Amino acid sequence: MLLTPLSTILPKVIYVKQNATNVSLTQQDTQIIATFGGVVKVGELPSFEMEKEVELSFEMAIYTFTYQIDKAPVIVYDVENSVFMVNGIDQFASIRNNIT
Repeated sequence: MLLTPLSTILPKVIYVKQNATNVSLTQQDTQIIATFGGVVKVGELPSFEMEKEVELSFEMAIYTFTYQIDKAPVIVYDVENSVFMVNGIDQFASIRNNIT
């Protein structure tokens, strides 16, 4: 069996990192990181051409998601462990016994 980079069998982790410049007086850079974990549902490899940008599109079933600003987690979502936190506050705290 051939396993391609967009295999629907193996779980994948997608890591997106960007620096955003604050427009205040300090013009300070803010690091933004989004991490997605899950399984690719649909995807196809792009065609490669010399000196051209490569575009890749795929659909993914997300099981874990983390959104960080300056390395501080703002949103944490984990289906397998029943975790959903926004700004450090567990949104499932009151119903945790009913969902696990």
